[in-house]
Amino acid sequence: MPQWAVEGVLLSSDLVPHLLAPLQLEDGAAAAVCSQWANGWKATSEGRRRLRQVALDFPQDLLGTESFSMAVIPGGDKLVVSSRSTVHILARDMSSGTSFELPDGPGDVAASEQFFYVTESNEVCSLTHDGTEVANYEDQDKCISCPTLAPGGLLFCALFAEGDNEQDEIIALDAQTLQPRYRFGLLLLNYACKMVVAGGEGFV
Repeated sequence: MPQWAVEGVLLSSDLVPHLLAPLQLEDGAAAAVCSQWANGWKATSEGRRRLRQVALDFPQDLLGTESFSMAVIPGGDKLVVSSRSTVHILARDMSSGTSFELPDGPGDVAASEQFFYVTESNEVCSLTHDGTEVANYEDQDKCISCPTLAPGGLLFCALFAEGDNEQDEIIALDAQTLQPRYRFGLLLLNYACKMVVAGGEGFV
């Protein structure tokens, strides 16, 4: 590369920000090229932030309750909020759309493109997006919470015995039928909750 191009373009304080602005966070090695590029990287970093604070006009009447759970319907355009014993579907601008009463009272909620999954006491049920119950699973011995969708068409739920966290375990249910597939984690978990599944791995 000609020296004039290096000095006049690649090291130009006016042009470096334009060169670096399209780069993403994973291209961060560019900041180590030289001090000029490090300055340019910092100057353009605002456009690279993955999380940004935005105004959130969340309906205040849904807050202030112990029975509160949220999930995002895949696609990211709608938010499902379970507050008290009612499920609300909110649009991206937080305007309220469909809402319906839960048949068995308040509980944790998860959402897929087809169903909502709601837990209550020792039961989890699947509902269509208009609130019609499709299937349910009831555990005879333990309470159910924290429904979490997983790859392979599975729904993971935490099972726990009241007052004995050492008996916590995870049950995998078929997400369509809520038929049990397998259990795992007994005596390995202590207060299993707030599960996340990412990249084929579960985090509890």
